[in-house]
Amino acid sequence: MTDEPTSERRKTRATRKRQPKAEVAPERPATLLFWWRDGMLSTYDARVPADTEVSIGRAGSKRALGFMITRGRKAMDFVLDKDQVAELAAFLRLSHARLLKPRGKPKRQLSPAASEMMWARRRKR
Repeated sequence: MTDEPTSERRKTRATRKRQPKAEVAPERPATLLFWWRDGMLSTYDARVPADTEVSIGRAGSKRALGFMITRGRKAMDFVLDKDQVAELAAFLRLSHARLLKPRGKPKRQLSPAASEMMWARRRKR
C-alpha cells in the first residue's frame, strides 16, 4: 500500500490520461455468389449496398472449396480443403449465435439457409 491518502489516489486515477482506442477498419458488406456447379449460380445480397463480392464454389480438382473475393478490379482467391471447410463451418455455427441483428431491411431472395431448414424439417417427419 502507498503512503498517500485515499483521496490523493483517486485524483491521480481520475486525471490519468486515457489511451485512445485503436481505430477499427470499417466493416464492408459483401454479396455472396454460390457456384453449385458449372454454370449454376445463386446470389445472396447484403442488406445494404455492397461493393465487394465473395464467390464460393468447389474447385476444379473437386478436393477443395474455392473462394474468390473481388472489389472493383482487385481480386484475391484461395482454397480450403475438406478438413478446413469442416472447421470453418463449425466456427460459423458457433459464431452465428453471438452476432447482433444486421442493419438494414432483409431483401426477399432465395436463401441456402432457408432451403437447409426446409429440408431438415422434412427429414424429421
